[in-house]
Amino acid sequence: MNAINETWAGIVMAAGSGTRMGTDMIKPLHRLSGRPLIRYAISALTSAGIESPIILRDNKEVLVQELSNLDVKFLVQNVKDGTGGALEPILDGLPGNIENILVINADTPFITGRSISSVIEQHLSTAAVFSFLVAEVDFPHDRGVVFFDNSGKPISIEENYIDDDDSDKQYSVNVGVYCLNVQWLKNNIQRLTVNDNGEKYITELLDISANDNSTVSYTTVMDQIESFGINTLIDLAQAEKIQRGKIMNELMLSGVLIEDPDSTYIDDTVEVGENTVIRPNTFLRGKTVIGANCDIGPNTEIIDSSILDECRVWNSIIEGSILEPAVTVGPYSHIRPDSHISSGVKVGNFSEIKASQIGENVTMSHFGYVGDATIGQNVNLGAGMVTCNYDGIQKHRTEIGEGAFIGSDTMLVAPVNIGSGAITGAGAVVINDVGPNETVAGVPAIVTDATNKEN
Repeated sequence: MNAINETWAGIVMAAGSGTRMGTDMIKPLHRLSGRPLIRYAISALTSAGIESPIILRDNKEVLVQELSNLDVKFLVQNVKDGTGGALEPILDGLPGNIENILVINADTPFITGRSISSVIEQHLSTAAVFSFLVAEVDFPHDRGVVFFDNSGKPISIEENYIDDDDSDKQYSVNVGVYCLNVQWLKNNIQRLTVNDNGEKYITELLDISANDNSTVSYTTVMDQIESFGINTLIDLAQAEKIQRGKIMNELMLSGVLIEDPDSTYIDDTVEVGENTVIRPNTFLRGKTVIGANCDIGPNTEIIDSSILDECRVWNSIIEGSILEPAVTVGPYSHIRPDSHISSGVKVGNFSEIKASQIGENVTMSHFGYVGDATIGQNVNLGAGMVTCNYDGIQKHRTEIGEGAFIGSDTMLVAPVNIGSGAITGAGAVVINDVGPNETVAGVPAIVTDATNKEN
């Protein structure tokens, strides 16, 4: 059943400074497999049926900017007084129809919507005032340990718990997901104590409810990994390894051949088609989409790009670009942002293309540079050719018509147009437009043969 309705609100706790990360970036924005940590928490809430969650943030605007494309609301915690103190601005900002809130930390990326739904249902079925998620683990790993009374009722959560008992046993640890009855919370929030560090803790609400004999409930997650929280960059690296393994497994089960998962890095935001081969030391990042029957890698990085079916990319970098079907890139080539490479194109050794449109079946087999250009289909770009697009002040465009033949070491000094079927001689420096079917050579290049090259 779906227990969520308009009387519930989801809260993501994201106002902490995260000083243990040791960086200038706030913890919720640190990336895990391409996504900021906070987006995993939001995704879990959404999958549990909680729409338009409330993000509790500090007084900076970075989270607002990062989440601008999502249906979320924001509240500000101006005073750094801990998770318990954070409940006060939450209560002040809640609509009057909200009877229960679901609170989740922004730094627990492996929480599932299924577990969130289970604790909500348990909270409602027991008419509890305080409910939370628990995991059974072999080692607490910097997570609060839950203690129970003789009847099995949870009574407290102890942070930084140290156990001198070396015997093998499992610990019940706090996952960091809470259901709270709003009216009960309003009546008891002032009972939270201030610790030596000036903070109040949300976990103390368990002690308060237990001491008052109020109804408390808990649910145990099915996979202990859901309790894994990020507090340091070491934790983030461990989480990256876990998440990367999940991504690799899902892709391989969908028909993607990954030769060496341990040396392959694929963001959570990437899509890969079936029968594609991913070779070692490949990095697929951002909003990249790889089609079917492709051969990617080794030693390749593709960022925010679309690679359509049957492409071959190896020992190369592609950024913010589109490769249509049956394109070959590499080795040691660089496709820079805003490039569109049409089907059948071959980009070979040590070639660079930037912000250009390359027509079908163009060949650029050897080192060279194409920047700010439009190149028609069936053009041959000889070894060492360069579009000289920058005059020291601004960039200029080069236009090359279909079927043109650009000789080795040709310098095309933009702005310049090369007509369809035109030929440039080896080493030509072209500073003037070349008409259709003309042949130019020399420094500066001049017309040497105005006849069609096929004659």
